[in-house]
Amino acid sequence: MKQYEKITLYSLSTCFWCAKVKKLLTELNVVFQETYVDLLDEKEQVKIMAHLKAKDTFPILVIDGKYIIGYDEEAVKKLFE
Repeated sequence: MKQYEKITLYSLSTCFWCAKVKKLLTELNVVFQETYVDLLDEKEQVKIMAHLKAKDTFPILVIDGKYIIGYDEEAVKKLFE
């Protein structure tokens, strides 16, 4: 499996698709950090969303600066072959 330095999953605590990405990463034995954006205070939410340049679309998976927005099982699996 390919190794990456930093993997972060930005998700919402109530998001079905976010949970599916988290499950997929776990099944692939990927070590990652998860941030539940909706559980942060508003100031932190704004800061993260500005940094990600996202428009309220989750999940957002950041792998060494590359983004996968939404649930894309094929793209995730391809990165960890």
